Amino acid sequence: MSTPPTKLENLTESLQRYLGLQQAQTVKEEDITADALARLHGARGDVSQLQRLWEDPGEVGPDLVDGWNEREHRPALVALQRVLGVSLAVKWNRQGHPDSFLPFAPTFVASRKVSTIYRELGRSVVDGLWGRPGFEEVRKGVAARAAEWGQHHPLALVLAPLCPRSKGSDGKSSEKAHLAEVIESDASLHTWVDSVVAEDWRAWLQASARLSVDEQVETMTGLVCLHLHVALLRRLAVAEGVVPCFFVVVEGQQIDPMCARAASNIFSFWRDRAEDALGLVAQHAIANAAATDLALKSALEAGDWTTPRLWATLDIRGGAPSRRSTSEYQQYVKEAIEARAAAGAPPAAGEVHQIVVQALQRAFTGPSRVAAKVKDHLRLYGRAAGIVGPDDGARKRYQLDERALNLLARLHAMRSPDHVRSDEEDKMSVEALLDDIFERYGIIVTIDRDRIHRALGASSQKSIIQRLRLLFPGEERMRHNRANLERRLDDLRFVRRYSDASAVIHIA
Repeated sequence: MSTPPTKLENLTESLQRYLGLQQAQTVKEEDITADALARLHGARGDVSQLQRLWEDPGEVGPDLVDGWNEREHRPALVALQRVLGVSLAVKWNRQGHPDSFLPFAPTFVASRKVSTIYRELGRSVVDGLWGRPGFEEVRKGVAARAAEWGQHHPLALVLAPLCPRSKGSDGKSSEKAHLAEVIESDASLHTWVDSVVAEDWRAWLQASARLSVDEQVETMTGLVCLHLHVALLRRLAVAEGVVPCFFVVVEGQQIDPMCARAASNIFSFWRDRAEDALGLVAQHAIANAAATDLALKSALEAGDWTTPRLWATLDIRGGAPSRRSTSEYQQYVKEAIEARAAAGAPPAAGEVHQIVVQALQRAFTGPSRVAAKVKDHLRLYGRAAGIVGPDDGARKRYQLDERALNLLARLHAMRSPDHVRSDEEDKMSVEALLDDIFERYGIIVTIDRDRIHRALGASSQKSIIQRLRLLFPGEERMRHNRANLERRLDDLRFVRRYSDASAVIHIA
């Protein structure tokens, strides 16, 4: 029996597995929460009748409204479309009809096109973030809290009858989620999930008891995306074995332009790490191919440019969808080898390896390719968590907005003092909050804190953290940023002030 020809790994799949992304495709942040809750509850709905509310009122009105009266009911149905478009619909299709909805009831989560609409990212949450041993209490608590929404939210009470529980797909899979696999294999990441993520969700369960259903959905989505953002950063940095951090400018009228520029450069720095990760999995793919085929391995070490041409004959796995990538890879290898052969010099040590790695990486680089989608996910998670903005600006930066301040302050107020990662005597002080959000998420408002100074100072001169540190604004600028944080917390009434120099986190 002949051995099947060697094929190169598809880097879209490889990079997703390496970073713990289920599908590096466009998604809405609320859909991540919806898919997670549907998996947690084991329930989805047939939303086809609900979607009909957005069709022409004259056509669907008689089916949806008892005793339909065109003159009387049409204006009401049109007004309902507008209201629901703002308060319930999440994602829209090309026909102008909603594809997905906020999960005020489990049956608002569609059972059809699960993979297309939700991109299976609920698996990253349920199997990954909430799937660790010891998380049973968290899963039960979150499921119970979300189950209350359908009993109290007016839209759920009114519209749930239009969305019967479906017998269709529940989105379950026999395979482990990519993030679950990564957490298991990455000791630093699973330690972070088992401590920080678990503590955060216990704090959220306490904090959310005081919130409305809409606020619960918003803060749940924000916390899910904060954890996904930090988990992705940790994987983007894992090649150098460091814990990521980032400077954030505090949103407000008194933003320092140097702080804003630094926060933008730092966000760009982390986004660009997606290209580095793509290069890393390309190296792994070439090494794996060479390990399974002695001829390919020999071609990497050849003393002429004839044998290396063998690498230009390889296909990339994935069938028809990978044809474009295969063509681009083969063309680059051929052109690069022909150019070097024409120059007359034999291959230098490692030169053939460099050519095929670059060729494979380039075949998956571009505006709609996997590395670009990874950058989109980093921005999406950060925006939902309130740590990336502004919403209306073309160039994004790390920025704490009202959503993030609301979430972080509420979580901090509910923490046990033993869980606050700070040396401050008063664990509810703003100083303790600054220490804690750095230790948990890598968020830096100012480096004028001993813990942050020690962490940054302990890094190797060649490490990613030291390269990142060069992008930070000056210390005086960061002190201004820290003062802006206190002003914003004051505006939002999240602090109780005992004196000009003493303020503690307090939720009325």
